[in-house]
Amino acid sequence: MFVLRITDSIRHGRVRITFVIYNKYFALKYSWFKSTVKSCADLNPVANGIYSPSTGPYTEYDEVTFTCDAGYYLSAGDSLITCIEKAWINENTGDAQIVPTCLGML
Repeated sequence: MFVLRITDSIRHGRVRITFVIYNKYFALKYSWFKSTVKSCADLNPVANGIYSPSTGPYTEYDEVTFTCDAGYYLSAGDSLITCIEKAWINENTGDAQIVPTCLGML
């Protein structure tokens, strides 16, 4: 008779999965780690504006706020985007967010 035991544990954003197969004569143990941290791509500099925080890495549920310099306005999207499932999302609509750009006033 063989016994199979599967365990997992989460530490520091990683899951450790362990399989143990054993009987009264031997035991075989195998473990591996899988990252659970989901991150979004770093953002490019914004001409005529800034975003905050301005440095990554950005991980799931991090928020970035865009602000345009005086005399400029956001071209598209919302001033706040959130990293969800490896994508920047507009939380108001749930849609993938177009990263805003700052355009001059007309």
